[in-house]
Amino acid sequence: MQAGGGGGYLTYTVHDFMIESPSQFVVMPDIQQRPQHPFTIDCAERFFGYFAKQPFNFAGMIRSIVIYDAKENLPNHSYAAGWLFQESLEEIGQLGSLPNHLGSIHFEFGGTTTTPTIRVQVAAQTPNTKWVGETPYTQCRQCQQWWPDERIRGRVCPGCGKSM
Repeated sequence: MQAGGGGGYLTYTVHDFMIESPSQFVVMPDIQQRPQHPFTIDCAERFFGYFAKQPFNFAGMIRSIVIYDAKENLPNHSYAAGWLFQESLEEIGQLGSLPNHLGSIHFEFGGTTTTPTIRVQVAAQTPNTKWVGETPYTQCRQCQQWWPDERIRGRVCPGCGKSM
């Protein structure tokens, strides 16, 4: 990972996540073992070889990538879709379920897609809200503090001053 792209974006490659020790890139087991078009480790190595060093930008710190859907059918159209997480795979494993993802990543190559293509999209974030009596509170996603909605101006946290 390196700073780049401007506007607070960081530049990553799939290779960055694969070479971590332990790896922070995983293909969900259910797509590796599905009856039609299993995306085995061999398929993943073959497919992601085209993307390993291709850079992509994201406005935020990504610690792991989880591939949840894919089909390798090269030289025909092939794709993979994954989620980007701020947690490491070890932290996700300790949680016991997938946390909210920061964004999604889509890989395409083959068929009429003659150049390996990566698309990244930020996940829609719903605010954490709770009620105390008759007062709504919203949790800042940056500092994790709860604030009464009447104190929040322009979706900026009164505590840390960052966007909620």
